[in-house]
Amino acid sequence: MPEIQSRHTLWRAFVPRWAHLPLSGEGAARFGGRWNPVGHPTIYAAFELSTAWAEYNQSFVQHPALIAQLELRNARLADLTSAEALERWCVTSDIHQCEWRDLV
Repeated sequence: MPEIQSRHTLWRAFVPRWAHLPLSGEGAARFGGRWNPVGHPTIYAAFELSTAWAEYNQSFVQHPALIAQLELRNARLADLTSAEALERWCVTSDIHQCEWRDLV
């Protein structure tokens, strides 16, 4: 995974019931998500607030949410928009078009 050497601001929209553990990833672990199977805690965040909000409201229903602004420093990230990273992880760009809810 590429290492990010600079600071980045990330945005996270999440269900209010997880207000006491906003960075635990337990909600994603319980229900699974686009990039994680059930049982694997994962935190979903975006570089743009509008992207975090759109990802949170995928069903086009406006659900109550909490928004957290996070500062990311020197983290290891998998950039799944990079052709080289996709090849390294042995996946194709088709991963971006699949109906992931059918896989969970």
